[in-house]
Amino acid sequence: MNSKVLIVALLVGFTLACDTRPLTEFPEFPDGGIVKDARPIPPESLQKIDGLLEAENLGFGFPVVMHGTRFGVSLFGDVNSAYARLDAGCLDNRLIMEGISRQATNTTTGLIRLELLPTELATAICNGENFELEAYEDVRLVGKFGEESLDQRADFSYVAPLFESDFQILSHRGGCRTIDECGYSENSVENLLNAEKFGATGTEVDIIITKDGVPILYHDAAFTSRLVQGSHCVGAVADYTYEQIQGVCRLEYGEAIPTLEGALEAVVYDTQLQRVWLDTKTPDVVDVAIDTSIRFNEIAQQEGRNLVVGLGLPTESVYEEFQKRLKQRRAEDPDFDVPCLVELEPDQVRDVDCNIWGPRFTLGPQQKNIRDLEDDGIGTYYWTVNRQQDIDVMLTESAPRGILSDRVHLVMQRYQALAYEGRLYADDEE
Repeated sequence: MNSKVLIVALLVGFTLACDTRPLTEFPEFPDGGIVKDARPIPPESLQKIDGLLEAENLGFGFPVVMHGTRFGVSLFGDVNSAYARLDAGCLDNRLIMEGISRQATNTTTGLIRLELLPTELATAICNGENFELEAYEDVRLVGKFGEESLDQRADFSYVAPLFESDFQILSHRGGCRTIDECGYSENSVENLLNAEKFGATGTEVDIIITKDGVPILYHDAAFTSRLVQGSHCVGAVADYTYEQIQGVCRLEYGEAIPTLEGALEAVVYDTQLQRVWLDTKTPDVVDVAIDTSIRFNEIAQQEGRNLVVGLGLPTESVYEEFQKRLKQRRAEDPDFDVPCLVELEPDQVRDVDCNIWGPRFTLGPQQKNIRDLEDDGIGTYYWTVNRQQDIDVMLTESAPRGILSDRVHLVMQRYQALAYEGRLYADDEE
């Protein structure tokens, strides 16, 4: 074999080997846990189990955000972007939580089991009574945690209620990226259904179109082992019909690649997410994305959902296509409108009557642009902000309406921590 050919073959083989990486195997309780045998807690009660906690030497930092959702309770810290996802249930009148604890920046993963105290609070929740955490003294979560076994003591103490606001915390690619190994593939329905467990109030998903014109959730222009399984699932997305994709492709954690329609149905009927940002990757998906956005906003309104689905316009080519389609539709209906977000210049947001500006955070806080746009009723969502120091800069030096992140649990923790410390941005000119 020619030496150059041999070198190329070795490099290709090495690259494929690097792309085919094992996914993290999450630990499991040997007996399947005890919550599986517990009495479920009503979702409306679970959602009230929230607040700020403090704990010593547990690898979470201060404050720890306790976030109740319809599905369970989560804990978020700022040390190594720590989080825990916990199922919850009642055994007699004991309220037990158990699940996975993880540090996202170093992937240290273990098990955790906690009990809510005092007993009279747990009894009230388990009996379906109305309650407020701050009405009880010495509210705590106590139990055990550890990587291999439950061999370390955990003790969290309640400090304060969460700060309430309309600030939007948007999950990138549906919830988390595949590479972050949170247990779900990016741009999957399963990722969307679990986004709230990480603190998301909204989400961004990537839209690309198939050979037969079906909009699907997928980030890249081509199928590769970076995001999908399947030896026959390789090459440009535009070369496959949706039926072919269903037959040969699966996402990294085994989920099906969803249509835009299927994903939005899941958001409307199976989540409480308030915003969906459709990242239209190419101009050819703009027209169908407009129609789908309008239809699902109407469905959400009929269902009494606080939900807005809008188009993201990330590039000049997509922006120009949207501008053209908007002009055509307004020629037929002067009142035509569709929610949208522009990632380009502030004036371009105004030119197409979009309601959100989406600048990249690396351009800085841009206080003046944000103030000027707010005067016109236009909000700002920064993207994609993952590091604590960058999140803090955006929240203390300007006043965005939301942040898009791969680590929404860290955004929620930092927002609540800065609010607790009185450090959220305050405009001196107001």
